[in-house]
Amino acid sequence: MSLLTLQSLQSVATFGALSLSLLAIGGVANMAAVALGHRGPLARYDRPIWERGLGRNKTWRGLLVGLVVGAVAAPLVWLLAGFWIGLPFYWWVGPVVGLATMGGDAVTSGLKRRLRLQPGACHWTDSLDPAFGVFVGAAAIGLGLGGAALCCAVACLVLHYAHPLVSRLGFRAGCKAVPH
Repeated sequence: MSLLTLQSLQSVATFGALSLSLLAIGGVANMAAVALGHRGPLARYDRPIWERGLGRNKTWRGLLVGLVVGAVAAPLVWLLAGFWIGLPFYWWVGPVVGLATMGGDAVTSGLKRRLRLQPGACHWTDSLDPAFGVFVGAAAIGLGLGGAALCCAVACLVLHYAHPLVSRLGFRAGCKAVPH
């Protein structure tokens, strides 16, 4: 039995808010590992998960940060958006979206590595990470593959325009080595 169906979403605005809420959780989880740098109590987990396949920048610390930040971001995003429009809150959505986003990041990094692409050469794949988190999160709350694909499409549209701006801001803040 699904928790939430497309029929129970009362309007396109509600569906858009759900998509953007999941995107916010995934985006924050994805950016947190980079923004926090290599310091703090999780620095000891700053070891590559699988250096040969994913590269040295996909670390256990990044995976843990994505999971924890996803869990923390979910209730905050729900309070800012979901509560006001009547979306239900599921405590496990944040960690699932955070983990799926980090998994999407690892998959795209592995793919770029396999294709021997230089870092930054194919920056459009970086915006797919949170979109993958949105897809998994929407499927997990019961929207099915069609609803999850639609949420993912909304996320991809938003990311197409937002990703270059966020990347430049991260570069100016000193969190990223390159502005793309």
